[in-house]
Amino acid sequence: MVTVVLPRALVAILPGAERRVEVAGASVADVIDALEERIPGIRNRLCDAGPVLRRHLNVFVDGAPANLDTPVASGATVHVIPAVSGGAGGVSRRMPRGQPRSWRSGWFDSVLSVTASAPNRRRSASSKSSPRMDRQPAPARPSRA
Repeated sequence: MVTVVLPRALVAILPGAERRVEVAGASVADVIDALEERIPGIRNRLCDAGPVLRRHLNVFVDGAPANLDTPVASGATVHVIPAVSGGAGGVSRRMPRGQPRSWRSGWFDSVLSVTASAPNRRRSASSKSSPRMDRQPAPARPSRA
């Protein structure tokens, strides 16, 4: 049996769905087929035509990124996680191509640690028109006489 952990947003829109589901399957595709038997309509939420996983969903098998062909061992945990997009204030999270996987994942971890320690640069809607109060005004320039 495989434990599948579904996102709360998906569980909320599928009647009878639970956050953690135990199903049998030898691959991610088999796991999704078993989920479809227990929770009708879930395949359409997880897969596009092809079949391929939807673009904005990430599937992990025991913490490793997976696709539909990825084998799943008995006792494994499959996490379905919606992708998060949005700004890190100009820091690209795209991993350089052509590098070994170990280098790319280390690079990604370093980006995450930098962005996690950076101060929050988001401003509320009410403060967009007013000057930022946490900055000191620029010093006055000397006049040329």
